[in-house]
Amino acid sequence: MNKYQKALMETESLYINKYNNGKIDEDKFNEIIKPLKELVDRATPKKPNKMTYKMLVADGWEYQCPICECAIGLNVKSQRFTDEYPYCDSCGQALDWEDTDESQPNELDNMFADSLKMFDKLGEKK
Repeated sequence: MNKYQKALMETESLYINKYNNGKIDEDKFNEIIKPLKELVDRATPKKPNKMTYKMLVADGWEYQCPICECAIGLNVKSQRFTDEYPYCDSCGQALDWEDTDESQPNELDNMFADSLKMFDKLGEKK
């Protein structure tokens, strides 16, 4: 449980305990709690979804944000990385890359590592 989840639970508990003797105004309660729930949801890491937009798949994107559906992760055609960031660049959703292809070295990572080794060798020869 992260600090936002804990704060939300404590706030809900305090509100219910304070107003338990009388009727709880659910509309007012939801109005108070809604922004906290949104914050907790954004701060709780979610797994990226496989890209569903065919045009973006054709452009090289493999994953999309589970909230705003913007392209995230490795673009295999342009070699741009965004998966180093634990959050979506567009909406700020926390992302959980564990157990995805992005968390494993791929062919492009290996090619990049090989290229760096080649440049190192060239530099040593001078």
